[in-house]
Amino acid sequence: MSDAAIASAFYKSAGFFYIGKETNQALIGHDHSNPATSRNEGVLVRCRALSEVIPDRQHSLCVSLVDPENPGWYLTHRGGYLYFEPEYNPPNRDTFDNDTSFYITRNHFFTGFSTWESFNRQNHFVHSTTDGKLALSVFEDTPQFHSAASYYPTRYSSSLSGQNLVTSINQILQEKQKTI
Repeated sequence: MSDAAIASAFYKSAGFFYIGKETNQALIGHDHSNPATSRNEGVLVRCRALSEVIPDRQHSLCVSLVDPENPGWYLTHRGGYLYFEPEYNPPNRDTFDNDTSFYITRNHFFTGFSTWESFNRQNHFVHSTTDGKLALSVFEDTPQFHSAASYYPTRYSSSLSGQNLVTSINQILQEKQKTI
């Protein structure tokens, strides 16, 4: 990925991603017409920990997600849930770059769906919860977990050479898989 791209996602078992206006927490919504769920996009950028990606993970795309209304606020995990926190004053400065980096893996559990795995908590995946939040939990080999951790992009715009985000990410992942 050479530039940033605007993206949103729909989780297979739940609804669409949005940013809570009061809490900056990553949540799951079901009604796009509700003003509370209007912040339902993020800016996908190269991961902040890119220089630390190990060869075993070269098949995945390492990304970070930025709040488009608050540049410099990155999606991070804290206490098992996902929040947007500022890079200029993070609660965990020493681990911020790693905490805000995630691997996207295409067709991980279902064809056409991708997963987000934590960069610094291996085998921990972003997934929707039954109470409408996005959480980070250790992998569970169950149909429910596979479904809750699987998403597909629903909205996108990109400056990636005029391509849409889905095509761009798929092409990048396919190229990575060919080199392994």
